[in-house]
Amino acid sequence: MSGQFFLSLAVTAATAFALAAPVLATPASAAGPTVSVTYSEDFSEKLTEDYGEREKRVLEDMVGSSLRRELPATVTRVEVELVDAVPNRPTFEQMGNEPGLSFSSFGVGGAELKGRAFDASGAIVGEVTYRWYSNDIVWSQHAWVWEDADRAIDRFAQELADDVTD
Repeated sequence: MSGQFFLSLAVTAATAFALAAPVLATPASAAGPTVSVTYSEDFSEKLTEDYGEREKRVLEDMVGSSLRRELPATVTRVEVELVDAVPNRPTFEQMGNEPGLSFSSFGVGGAELKGRAFDASGAIVGEVTYRWYSNDIVWSQHAWVWEDADRAIDRFAQELADDVTD
């Protein structure tokens, strides 16, 4: 067998280990609560028609990861309504639908969310409505698509965690 075969095998094994390492290092308890995200009627329409399905998954992932990071282990389930979210940059769907937009376009963004946290018995242990939109375009030119919405989601998760522990 050639040295190139063993080098290829070593690279494949190292790659497999590198991809598996974060999963192996995460304890089962780090999974956190079950998070369900719904959308207000107005935002659901805006999301479908303007922002695109891809962005729906991005927002759901942001909400889920923020809540799992912030909430205590006593919370087993969270219901979130995303009332509104505004991106800092055009989404892929928007750029495809409006030829004048580019990824260089930017503006202020943010989000509004409502959420309830439940414990294992099904009792509501926290409830928060949070709304935050940037008021300064200066920082927007350096932002990714959902920068301000991500900040609002993180603050929402912190507020809900504070409400749970009070």
